[in-house]
Amino acid sequence: MTINWTHLHTHSVYSVRDGLSSINDIVNKAKEHGFSSVALTDHGTVAGSFQFINSAKSAGIKPIIGSELYIEAVPRKLIKNRSEIDHSRYKNEYKKSINRMLRSNYHLVALAQNYQGYKNLLKITNNSIEEGYFYRPLTTKKVLFENSQGICASSACFGGEIARMLYAGNTAQAEYALSEYKEAFRGRFAIELMIINFPRQKQINEELIRLAHKTNTPTIITCDSHYTNQSEYDLHRILLNIDNVRQGIKLEDISNGWEFDATDLFYKSLKQIMEDWEKQHKSDIFTKEVLLNSIRNTSNIIDSVEEYTLQHVPRLPTYDNGYEVLKKRCVTGLYNMIQNGIIEKTRGFEYQKRLIYELKTIKQLNAVSYMLLFADVTNFCDNPFDKTIWSGHEIPEEIRDLIPSSGTIPRGTGRGSAGGSLVAYLLGITKGVDPLKFDLLFERFLDINRVPKMKF
Repeated sequence: MTINWTHLHTHSVYSVRDGLSSINDIVNKAKEHGFSSVALTDHGTVAGSFQFINSAKSAGIKPIIGSELYIEAVPRKLIKNRSEIDHSRYKNEYKKSINRMLRSNYHLVALAQNYQGYKNLLKITNNSIEEGYFYRPLTTKKVLFENSQGICASSACFGGEIARMLYAGNTAQAEYALSEYKEAFRGRFAIELMIINFPRQKQINEELIRLAHKTNTPTIITCDSHYTNQSEYDLHRILLNIDNVRQGIKLEDISNGWEFDATDLFYKSLKQIMEDWEKQHKSDIFTKEVLLNSIRNTSNIIDSVEEYTLQHVPRLPTYDNGYEVLKKRCVTGLYNMIQNGIIEKTRGFEYQKRLIYELKTIKQLNAVSYMLLFADVTNFCDNPFDKTIWSGHEIPEEIRDLIPSSGTIPRGTGRGSAGGSLVAYLLGITKGVDPLKFDLLFERFLDINRVPKMKF
């Protein structure tokens, strides 16, 4: 039987060092529970979207892409100043350091209802990484609200602004924060009631229900899933403490490290959630009507989400007469290497024959722009002050500041199958490895008989 309900607050391995579940594990468990849909809300990112949407569609259930965002709690300017602080004195006070970090932001779950919402989520998460990264990718309410079209949101976990204000006894501030979110999302904001065995969460749930009734705000049920099965709790504790191990705490002594207070953040069935509600919530305010309304509100959000497809095709820059440009660069590179004695003149015909073959294959596999792009990147690394790269213009200040005093940007010589490409060698993408001299196969890099997976 298919159930029109799902977890709208779910973390995968894309929540780095926090989520244990693989995307396929989440999708398979949702299908096992009979859910009609499955959601992904990793911390501060939508990086798992392509894999997630393909996995869900293959399983025949609706994918819902989202993210648990970090909203900065203090002005971004102050955070930038704080980035200069030396935190080394906290090395032996790990929990204090973590707590300081967590207090500097609020959590908020955002779900894309359509493709426009997905694009806006990309804008928000990109901004949080490029402009606001401080321990975590932090965004601002301004950025969030300006890009709220096509997005519905919920109050998130105990780390959410509303829950934190209620726990601190600041009901007025909680109401104000809720009014801000409701105005920004215009009927697309809900309060999360988390059914987890975390004592403070039960207390906050009671306050959240009262606030929801007072402000006529819909509530939804979530579980903050971080691992797939209940048996994986200890594995998740180890994952959380990878940083602790790096700082000298023994792996077997993880009780001294970081752990979540709740021990049931797994991907529960709806039946399990309803049973937990009955067990954990004995107060008169936790009525069956509240539970059923919250389940219905979750279903309403699921119904509001449109299905769309993501085409995982990188958009590379195009080059005018790209193939002719590539051929000219390669011929020039071959001529210069022969003239400079790098390639033996007596083997010139052999190199020409190999070059013609590689160019033909690259053209057939539509890889011309890819090769030229990497040639431009490596050329810039080797000659960053070459004005021809900048079409005769001065190098932008922000780029100039990144260039080492040596005048070059360190890079690798090329790796793996790329060493078998003469074109890559002549363009300067790979360095020091002549594929003909060492009898390396071009077909390991590119082959007309298989889908190309070019890597340098």
